[in-house]
Formats: sequence, C-alpha cells, structure tokens
Amino acid sequence: MFDRPLDPETARAVCDLGRDPDAGVRAESAGVLGGEELGEPDRAVLLALLRDADPQVRHRAVRATARGSDRSPEVTEALAELLDTEEQDIRLSAAYGLALRDDPRTAEAYARVGPLGPEFAHDTRPEGLWRWRLRNEPNG
Repeated sequence: MFDRPLDPETARAVCDLGRDPDAGVRAESAGVLGGEELGEPDRAVLLALLRDADPQVRHRAVRATARGSDRSPEVTEALAELLDTEEQDIRLSAAYGLALRDDPRTAEAYARVGPLGPEFAHDTRPEGLWRWRLRNEPNG
C-alpha cells in the first residue's frame, strides 16, 4: 500500500486520518502508523489510536504496533497498558509486542492473556513467550 518508511508528506496525511471521526478510517490509519518508527508529534497520534475508545481501532493499532518499528518507551508503555483490556486478542498482541521488545514484563504479560481457545491454534503470537525466554532466560 505505502512505501516504507513513509515519506514526511504521506506520514502527515496518515496522521491526519488517525484523527478522523470515523472509526474505520482511524483503524486503517492505525494499521499503517503502527508499523512505522515515529517521532513526535506523529507518535502522539499512534498513542491516541492505541488508547482509542473504539475496540476496532485499538485492535488494528496494537496488531500493527506489536510488530512495528517503534521501540520507544512511550509505545512500550502503551502496549503494557493494553494488558488491562477485556479483549483477549488485544492482550495477546500487547504481550507479543512486549516480547519482541525484550521487555522484562513479557512472562507476566502472557500470563495476563489467559488460556487461548482453538481460534488461536495457528496464531504465531503465542510463540512470542517461548522466543522471548530463549533470548532472555538462562537455559531458555
């Protein structure tokens, strides 16, 4: 869809869409911005999308951000905050994002995700804990 990284003009346009009143438009913007390494004030838009009242927007934002390039402390903390949400899929993405950032809260984050049902059988995000342990714990 877009060349990566976003050029400044495209980034501004996508950030503007992240403030749109329509949740679907914000969700699309979140899916793009979450994959970018952002500076201020663009990061502020992504953080707002991660905290958006609409679950569809939060879902797209956390999915993209978990795998995204922005490893800033602000984004990492926003992912950790999402572990308190009711939506298990959002908690799983947040835990996965912490694992990819080698955050020391990863094991606790995965514990907060809870037991996963069969709909997650082919999902690679649960493997994030195993991979994090290989990188961070003695004897993996």
